[in-house]
Amino acid sequence: MRCEEAQNELAREQGHAVVPGALASHLASCPTCERVRRLYGRMDVALTQGPVWEPPVEFGRRVAASALRPAPHRVADRRIFSPGVFDLVMPGLLVAATGCVAGVASDVLIVDAVPLTWLCAALSLWVGASFTHRVIRLRDLLP
Repeated sequence: MRCEEAQNELAREQGHAVVPGALASHLASCPTCERVRRLYGRMDVALTQGPVWEPPVEFGRRVAASALRPAPHRVADRRIFSPGVFDLVMPGLLVAATGCVAGVASDVLIVDAVPLTWLCAALSLWVGASFTHRVIRLRDLLP
């Protein structure tokens, strides 16, 4: 038996050793484990001689009365798309507008790409805000 196994056996309640013979022979040959056994013995004595806590009258009833009620279980909305029509239509409109601007005014975009940049920025902001809103809403619904 190794010291680690012996000390695990010593940590169990007295009289519950799995292999008491092997433990006894190890303790006879190992001073470190014997010191651990004596330490556990002193701890047991100190714990049995210490004061025993007596709860006040009706302690259990007061604790139970002050306990919080469990929160009602809510089922998280697991839809991929938001229920609002605007949330569904807006990215398509922004992509279509970007495509129209790029197709109709391609000569202008070569010189001035600001309108296309603004449309792409608006699409990016909408997607980021939509996903953030959805994550926050799902986080609030989870238990």
